[in-house]
Amino acid sequence: MVILTMDTRWRMLFRASSGWRVWLLLGCLGLLAWLCHSPPPAQSQGAPDPQISVEGEGGLVTPGGEVSYRIRLLNWTDHPLANGTITHTLPLGFSYVPSSTLVTAGGWPLTYTDPLSAESALIWGPFQLPAAGHTAHNPYGVHTFVQDLCVPEFIDHQLDQALKLAGSGGYVTQLFYPITVDTDAPDPCAVYFVNNAYDHNLVPILRLQGNHNASGFWEKPDPGPGGDYAAIAAAFARYVDGLPRRDTHPLYVTVWNEPDLWVEWGGAPNASEYGRFFVAVSNAIRDLNDPRIRILNGAVTPANTAFIQQLLTVPGFAKAFDAWASHCYPYNHPPLYNIHNGTARYGNATIDCYLEERDTIAKYGGRTGFKFVITETGHGLGDDLYAFEGFPPINTSNRAEYVSVAFDLYWRTWPEVIAVTPFELGDPWGGWDWLDWIDYTVSLDPLAFSYTPYRQYNRVAALTKPRGATVPHDIEVNFRAHVNPDLSPGVYTSVLHGTAGGATTAATQAAAVQVVSHIERQYLPSIGKGQSQQKEGVWYHDTPVANPPSQPPDEMQPTHPHPSSDSTSPTDGVSKPTHFLNRTNRGVRPTFREDWRTDTVVIEGYPYLLMLDIHLRSPGEGSSESSGRTKSTTERAYAALANGQVAIIDLNTLHVEQRVNLGSPARALAPGARAGTVYASLDSNRVVLVDTAIGQIIADT
Repeated sequence: MVILTMDTRWRMLFRASSGWRVWLLLGCLGLLAWLCHSPPPAQSQGAPDPQISVEGEGGLVTPGGEVSYRIRLLNWTDHPLANGTITHTLPLGFSYVPSSTLVTAGGWPLTYTDPLSAESALIWGPFQLPAAGHTAHNPYGVHTFVQDLCVPEFIDHQLDQALKLAGSGGYVTQLFYPITVDTDAPDPCAVYFVNNAYDHNLVPILRLQGNHNASGFWEKPDPGPGGDYAAIAAAFARYVDGLPRRDTHPLYVTVWNEPDLWVEWGGAPNASEYGRFFVAVSNAIRDLNDPRIRILNGAVTPANTAFIQQLLTVPGFAKAFDAWASHCYPYNHPPLYNIHNGTARYGNATIDCYLEERDTIAKYGGRTGFKFVITETGHGLGDDLYAFEGFPPINTSNRAEYVSVAFDLYWRTWPEVIAVTPFELGDPWGGWDWLDWIDYTVSLDPLAFSYTPYRQYNRVAALTKPRGATVPHDIEVNFRAHVNPDLSPGVYTSVLHGTAGGATTAATQAAAVQVVSHIERQYLPSIGKGQSQQKEGVWYHDTPVANPPSQPPDEMQPTHPHPSSDSTSPTDGVSKPTHFLNRTNRGVRPTFREDWRTDTVVIEGYPYLLMLDIHLRSPGEGSSESSGRTKSTTERAYAALANGQVAIIDLNTLHVEQRVNLGSPARALAPGARAGTVYASLDSNRVVLVDTAIGQIIADT
């Protein structure tokens, strides 16, 4: 083991037939087609103007209280920007609350450190500002090779080169090891790699493995005394749980590699052993309950369907992966030679060998409809394994042509393919030089490296990558500020400044805070799905509580949180419901009880989600009030229906005013910026804004 003294936080691990004429004709035709093909010219992945922007949100507060701020510095470019800072100048009468900072990227905490302070100016940073995202799916990728030179400089370099090659939104596969039963957290190198992959807007695919011994074998994992792999599965889960996750990207985890090879499984491959191990690890990771994590199998050697068939006899294996990982090495076959086209005689030696694996899983595992990640592929220089079919050996020229066409005309167009990450970007120690995309020369004392891209790198980098619309990514700062007790009611704004990558931005009259003399709290009842036919629909409470509210039924006031000493009623201390929703075929029906009024709004179409439209009314607005107090009013409710509609309910008349077709069922409802509008987050991954006054969608993502 070699330790780089330049930074003790990072370690560097050192290791080092008949019918041949027909196929000959087919090979020649394929080569002719490829020689005539020229990839389209490169298109810039340049950034819109401006490169960065800053924005903020305040809130509602009373004098002497605390208000929460949310400030975002956004990157609109395709590259991470260094030295990002955020400066927030608070309005007079506001002061920072110590230890209230939370800085995140994509929802993942980065730091809780208090800002530097200069009078009323608060300064956070420096940070690396993540590159922007794009709405189109980009399947381009590459297998990086930093595990043996795991220092920040080399990681940053390989991710920079991967971004140039694959484009924004591409994928990077990377090996990390060793994981043993004693592993309690991920390697700092893995944490650094994953965070910086996100910052480059690259999707990380982590190949996690056990111990590599001095004999050159990967030691098979220990099943433990119970034979259930529980201890090693828990260690893998701890490793994954410690890795950064961001809401902007998935994190793919592939468990082991080519377990059908003797060198990868302790010299004695065994499908039953790997299958049980994989199921145990998959279950342990799924117990983390994080949908951002996607589990991949350890890819077998190309189209080893016999081994896969044995894996499928292991209980639970067929359902233990989220997508299927494959290694599809075409050797010296051109990409035209593939299963999709029906031109492949040897399906295991094609760019789409995963189709043979798919068919095996469908036949013996009963599972279909999943997608694929080709975590390894490529053409080795000098490979002539299928020369007997008439195909020439691989050289730098035809390799560049083959792989650029495979990406541009095939992999990119096949909807079942999530990503393709050819092996490998560049081994700094030359151990895989016949597959390198970049040639490296490295010295360690001091650390220095030079590199030269091969022709295949330049050809694929020049291809146009899918993009879609730009989605800025950001660093977000959340903190609290104290408001002077003597501050007068009104609206108070801040001045925001941001810097990153040499660019600057500012926003004045930003992050508005409304200071009011009094806030009237509204306690809304809980909402849940009924558990029986009699209680199907949206319910505030399974059984209406006794004791009528003292105010009109469209206003809710807090009840005392603790029951009185002389009461043992289970409903003491709860918020009293004012309206109930039930499923029926009979329009809207008000009902009354003798002890207090209970209005039941009955809606056809199975309502499952309810939001009350509560908005603030300024003093004197629509009334003769002059007390200076801010009132809330509740006039409407919105019920999401299973048929993809939202029903707009007038709570004064208890009638459904109208229904608006959203196109697909809503996951969530939220009030719009002004009264009478509502946001709906839909199952189709859209967010729409509905104007209830006209009953139409007025904005759609």
